Amino acid sequence: MSTLSELQQFNTRSLAVVALIVIGVTGSNLWIHRGSPPVGYLRFQDYGLQFDYPEDMYLQTEGLGTLEPSEEAGTLTVARQGVIIDQAGVIWLSQDMASSPSEALDLIFTQATGSDQVIERGDQCTSTMKGHDTVIEFFYIAEQGLTIPGIIGAWSCDENNRVVALYYLSLPDAESVGSQAEDIQPTWELHLNHVKCH
Repeated sequence: MSTLSELQQFNTRSLAVVALIVIGVTGSNLWIHRGSPPVGYLRFQDYGLQFDYPEDMYLQTEGLGTLEPSEEAGTLTVARQGVIIDQAGVIWLSQDMASSPSEALDLIFTQATGSDQVIERGDQCTSTMKGHDTVIEFFYIAEQGLTIPGIIGAWSCDENNRVVALYYLSLPDAESVGSQAEDIQPTWELHLNHVKCH
């Protein structure tokens, strides 16, 4: 019959072995998946960009003023179905098209304004995001009787001579009409953490 001392020693030794096995398995999983997107995300990687987005959003790419995106310019949009609007997008353009983030925002808003919508732009502010001086602007889109809040930020990515912008629009349901653009900034920042321009 085992003594209490022997059982405690067995339990301590067993726990140490289990802990080492767990650490080994976890470490090897982290090593194997070190370049993978976070759990629950998919990865877009093309045109010198990387963007991880939630797997329940669908992705679409297109050119900026053209049908097809290129290294020079393009847009990538992710949107969630089942809500009125839950959309994020990355826009990139060469510094030949826009030499500064502010100039890029002007060009983007000019391209985005359609005959059936009105965009009300807010003031621009500057902040350092992910090591880049970023010009941030809140805006509202009036379309089909709805006012949709949005936020966009643009920064120069000197490593590849482009300006990159990230926008986010959100109007989850009809009860959210009247939401303020500032309310969606935390979600925009979450998407921003998943953008790499170089």
